[in-house]
Amino acid sequence: MAVTKDEIADVVEAHIAKHGFQRMTVDEIAAKLGISKKTLYQHFDTKQDMYAYVFARIGEKSRAELAASVAGEGSCREKVLKLARMILAQARGRLVGAGDDLRGEHVVAASACTEAWGTLLEDLLEKGRARGELAIGDATLAQRMVTAMLTEYSLMLSENPKLKRDEELVAAIDRFLG
Repeated sequence: MAVTKDEIADVVEAHIAKHGFQRMTVDEIAAKLGISKKTLYQHFDTKQDMYAYVFARIGEKSRAELAASVAGEGSCREKVLKLARMILAQARGRLVGAGDDLRGEHVVAASACTEAWGTLLEDLLEKGRARGELAIGDATLAQRMVTAMLTEYSLMLSENPKLKRDEELVAAIDRFLG
């Protein structure tokens, strides 16, 4: 039976949501798809590659949702801060009900999602800089700094999901933007 990478990812995503990443085996995924492990490994080199691909897809979907949400009225600063709040909400959403095993893989998820929304953030920062709304020098550097703040806080959330300092982080980003 021919199977696509996305069909495999659908099964992996469903399994992770129900049982967690650590409890997933390649044998289980292959069996659910009715294929051999060899066929599975033609699409992915490792179990971690499957996980990363799943979250890359989620990140792309997330990017489209985030872009639509910040496409309307408002200054670039308002849009950047709205984007930051939405990213934090998504990070919390990934962690709600997640066991320790899934939190341990949060770094992979955060990285995939960061790739997806990083260019959106950089575009907003560049527009804000060009319009004189933001007191930043280089949009790429500013994007990396804001991303570092969001990613680090997201990792802190993976260690302590009860952490409630989101608005403090958003205020720090606002100050950074000048």
